[in-house]
Amino acid sequence: MATRRGQTQPRHTLPFETIRNWCKRWLETKTLEAEPHTHERSQTSLRRFLEFLGSKADGDLDALKVNDVLRSRDFVAQRFSATNTNLDLKVLRACL
Repeated sequence: MATRRGQTQPRHTLPFETIRNWCKRWLETKTLEAEPHTHERSQTSLRRFLEFLGSKADGDLDALKVNDVLRSRDFVAQRFSATNTNLDLKVLRACL
């Protein structure tokens, strides 16, 4: 459908989904695809991320910002090794 300059097409919105529920559903799908150790590692990474987010984890997934992920990375890096930090980022990239 053509639009005139300055007009936008109607946006189709996804149903409301919390960050916590999205991560939970993603992890459930990985149960079928990953080895048990990989699943446990992903679960740990997501638990850390959700704990970092606090009450924001129960907010709309659309409200999640890149800065939230970057701040979470910094939070993990101050408490864990570079290997753990990088693994957490890998899991978050796959999940989000």
